[in-house]
Amino acid sequence: GSDIEVRSFPGIIQAGREVKLSFRVGGPLVNINTDTGQYVKKGEVIAEIDPRDYRVNITKLNADMNEEEANLSAMKTGARQEDIKLLEAQLRAARAQFDEASLSFTRFKNLYDEDALSKSKYDSAKAALDMAEANVDVIEQSLKKAGAGARLEEIQAMEARIVSLRADLTAANHALTDTILRAPF
Repeated sequence: GSDIEVRSFPGIIQAGREVKLSFRVGGPLVNINTDTGQYVKKGEVIAEIDPRDYRVNITKLNADMNEEEANLSAMKTGARQEDIKLLEAQLRAARAQFDEASLSFTRFKNLYDEDALSKSKYDSAKAALDMAEANVDVIEQSLKKAGAGARLEEIQAMEARIVSLRADLTAANHALTDTILRAPF
């Protein structure tokens, strides 16, 4: 019938689960998809930060890593044949200059010994001979280095640099992911 009994109890209604959210990274807020108190599903996008700078950082790190990997490959394979042939040609030219300087010095030394040449001309010829000899040594060392490739320590340092860049790239990808705030439940 008409006898409906009504009972009232004092109380406060609140959500069974509540969370305070914030971004892990900074930047200008570009999108808010929810209102206060709105029901959301797990994984739903709540808000977004401008990802532009984070994408640029990832692109830069990828380029740096590709460059260092190419450098490592070059270090492991040694110099190209074209570079070695160029150094060999430079060495032949340097040796020819040394031979010429040696002959000139011998002539000037004989003239100097006979007091037919000034000390300054003799010293100039000696300096030219020393410079030609040093040039031959430098090119021989460059050719030796080109043939041997990089030292083990240089290769290990480059490998460590690549590992570091990979870690930076992973962190940059996480930062890009963190520009989107999603509902945890």
